[in-house]
Amino acid sequence: MKQEDVILVVGADGLIGQTLVDYLLLAGKQVIGTTHRKDTITEKRILLDLSKDVSKWNLSWNISVAYICAAMSSIEYCRKYTTKSAIVNIYN
Repeated sequence: MKQEDVILVVGADGLIGQTLVDYLLLAGKQVIGTTHRKDTITEKRILLDLSKDVSKWNLSWNISVAYICAAMSSIEYCRKYTTKSAIVNIYN
């Protein structure tokens, strides 16, 4: 991996995503994570709402690898919001 390359972790504020981010940072990697929570946005954690159209989502980093750790995993939430959870878990 080149020095300027960055690893993207989609779903960085979940249990698996945050653990992966921590591991990669300890290994000396450059990491950008995504969140769908506006109150957790930082310079290294950017907003990505997978329930919205992501086709025009642009990144200013040279992403070399992306790990997808995002999902709506609450069965109750998925039953209550079937369309939104399908968009996140299946289509995006």
